[in-house]
Amino acid sequence: MTRQEDQCLESIAEEIEIDVTANVNESDFFKLLEHSGWEASENAEVGTEHVLEEIALQFETKETWEVRPEQTGAYVDTEEARNLCEAFEDLKLEATLIQSKHDAMFAEYMASNPCDEQTPARVKRAKYSRDFYYLNARKVMLEQILQSRKLPRSIVVG
Repeated sequence: MTRQEDQCLESIAEEIEIDVTANVNESDFFKLLEHSGWEASENAEVGTEHVLEEIALQFETKETWEVRPEQTGAYVDTEEARNLCEAFEDLKLEATLIQSKHDAMFAEYMASNPCDEQTPARVKRAKYSRDFYYLNARKVMLEQILQSRKLPRSIVVG
């Protein structure tokens, strides 16, 4: 950091009453981010346990969409997820296409990313699904568009 950046950080830290000369903890870090104008996304960690439980249940009961648009995680916003659902319906594609791709991608993810043994499998699946379900759905849709040479009405119309 330059001297000017150091002075700026010290000034901000003083304003929000954190000590940057000591180890900055997570709480201090978030105070600093909030002071800088950072806001959590609409789908951030609020009610995460409840959302993960809902997603796990939706997977177990084989609902049409394993993750509802309002349950998405950090990588896809709610509106984009809704648009993907609408595009799938426009193309008259089965949600099972997404599910089989998503299942394969989850298996690949688990094989290449071993994670903590204490976390139950259904929670691991729900966390993965929350972040990657609609990214995998997008891949499926692009593959189907390339194969069928048909665009969903929602993309053509606007």
